[in-house]
Amino acid sequence: MLTLRLIDPDDGLVLEDGQPIGRVPYASDRSPGPRFWTVTLPVPPFGDAASIEEAKGTV
Repeated sequence: MLTLRLIDPDDGLVLEDGQPIGRVPYASDRSPGPRFWTVTLPVPPFGDAASIEEAKGTV
C-alpha cells in the first residue's frame, strides 16, 4: 500500500509497505509551484548464466 509521510509542508516521502520509494516535493521557485514525483525502484540482483533456460532455472 502506498502512503505519503510529510517531511515538511513542502515535501513528502512516498512509502510502499513502510519502505521509502520516492518523494513528492513542491517546487516553490516557480509560480505557481508544481509538485514533482521521484521514484526509486529496487533493482533485482544480477547474475551470469550460460543459457536462458539456466537463467530461468529450468535446466
